[in-house]
Amino acid sequence: MDDLLKNIKVCDPACGSGAFLVGMLNMIVNLRLYLQTTPDRELIQQKTEYELKKETIQNCIYGVDIDPGAIEIAKLRLWLSLIVDYELEDIEPLPNLDYRLMCGNSLLEEFEGVKFYNGEESAGQFNFDTEKEEKIANLRKRVKKYFDIHDDNKKQAERKEINSVKDWLVRSALEKRREDLANQRKVEEEKANLLNKKSREKYLSKWSDKFLAEANIEKVLNDLHNPKKEKPFFIWKLEFVDVFEDKQGFDVVIANPPYIDSESMVKNYENIREIIQKSFNWTRGNWDIYIAFFELGFNELNQNGTLAFITPDKWISKPFGDELRKGTIDNIFTILRAGRKVFETAKVDSIISLFAKRRHERLQIEDFVERKVVPIRQVNKNFLSSPFALDHLFSKNLDLLTKISKSKCKLSDFGKCENACSTSDAYKIDSFVLDLKENHFDSERYLKIINTGTIGKYQSKWGQREMTYLKNKYLSPVVDKKEFLKAFNNSYGNKSILPKIIIKGLNLLDGCLDDKGFIVPGKTTLIITDSDTNNLKFLLAVINSKLPLFYIKERYPASSYNQGTTFTKEMINNLPVPKIDDGNKKSIVLIIDKILAITKLEDYPENIEKQDKVKEYERQIDKMVYKLYDLTPEETKIIEEST
Repeated sequence: MDDLLKNIKVCDPACGSGAFLVGMLNMIVNLRLYLQTTPDRELIQQKTEYELKKETIQNCIYGVDIDPGAIEIAKLRLWLSLIVDYELEDIEPLPNLDYRLMCGNSLLEEFEGVKFYNGEESAGQFNFDTEKEEKIANLRKRVKKYFDIHDDNKKQAERKEINSVKDWLVRSALEKRREDLANQRKVEEEKANLLNKKSREKYLSKWSDKFLAEANIEKVLNDLHNPKKEKPFFIWKLEFVDVFEDKQGFDVVIANPPYIDSESMVKNYENIREIIQKSFNWTRGNWDIYIAFFELGFNELNQNGTLAFITPDKWISKPFGDELRKGTIDNIFTILRAGRKVFETAKVDSIISLFAKRRHERLQIEDFVERKVVPIRQVNKNFLSSPFALDHLFSKNLDLLTKISKSKCKLSDFGKCENACSTSDAYKIDSFVLDLKENHFDSERYLKIINTGTIGKYQSKWGQREMTYLKNKYLSPVVDKKEFLKAFNNSYGNKSILPKIIIKGLNLLDGCLDDKGFIVPGKTTLIITDSDTNNLKFLLAVINSKLPLFYIKERYPASSYNQGTTFTKEMINNLPVPKIDDGNKKSIVLIIDKILAITKLEDYPENIEKQDKVKEYERQIDKMVYKLYDLTPEETKIIEEST
């Protein structure tokens, strides 16, 4: 075990000023000190803490960061951790960490059309041949020797030799690409010279990106070994040649990767984002940058390696994490919920995720409470369903969720839920909205319009509660029927005049019935259309009962919004619904008819007696729904208390 720890290879691909690397240094040293106190201590060479730290820094610690200043601070921190606790007569210089902690964009192994080590043929790509293998072997020896050289002249000479080998490999690829671009530029300029001035500028503008690439390569070649300059790429198998030659990758990859969201990347780093997306398989949709770091870290592990990242928790449930979850579901073995108190400035909930290169059949779910790790449960991955959303595994009611999920049907088997309107339609309709005087609605001339704020259980609040629509307020909002259908000659217009259920899109899972097709569903609403009114009434009963709200809140906790939930059509369509015979379905519909008859009365909003009657009917519906799912009294109590 001591030998394994002595030779463990640990990397942080976004190391910043080295906090995590110093933490790993201390962890490794403390473990090795402990081994020297065991009954088998005579099997290992006894070493001082100082000797162990120096050995660990020399053999085990690797890091990359795009900021050259951060790399210099990381080197300093490791040196301070080496000497600060010891009374040394002669403090040794900082170990040479130039080839352990390195500057570069760790996500990019290509630059201006030159792709390094990607296994594909491309401009300027280099692969190993016999001559290159010999140079790589020489490079390994020189990097190991360089660590302990303290004489400035010898150090400078050795660094020059090391860099010359790297130059030979990198420069040849970049020079070839630059030469190709330069030749192409000359050809295009000769063609352009045959045109008049305006046409010449227009023609050359089409090639401006490639001309810029030529200049960028020239700049990088000049700054290739300037420690104060950012390097826009990083060639892993070259820069950390000892790790990939000896172990075919790292034993451990750790990181607190940057939290740059998709919107910020598109705004500030669009070109780099496009290159990263082409280079990685899990960067799909509105991905945040830490998704790319997950894939990078996983790829740099050896066959027995482990990855441990602390990141925002959104990737375990949001669509932009789908590819990452699908790609690693066999490998992830622990998720620890850390919350947002672990960092003073954190504005997101954090999780720690552990992945192994080897397959794990079970997933450990843990919490971090009062600075202690508290196990919650182990989950057999066979019970997880694609796309493997994982946030619900923290629910204290997972057994009940699992039981509900065993229903053989989904709500979409009875009626498909859809978004009511597109974003463009939602904004377009604003210019059509009118506010009627009280009791002036004519269904031949107008259509009512409601949104999330004016939908209640079993009834719309049209004419009772003001609707706020794109900052305007209306008490009795309508659209002219003829003008609306002419302007919206699309699915939105067609669905608006069909019998349907209209569902709130935010906070509460409330739905109302529009059995005549008189109501236009507004912004952030969902709908289910069906010509069978009784089927709509059955679905209305299910949606308005307590069980679906409980299930969705527990199943999709990352979709919470101000203590409510942002509902999607996928959530509604995937709601488990048991098979039901015609008799039970008819019984439910009869109670719904009674509820609708009362809620349509003008005095219902103020009549306490009628409201109490509706509540009694709702309790009957809840009991009938619980019975459909075969829930026990204890299970129904959980749902009642939760909702």
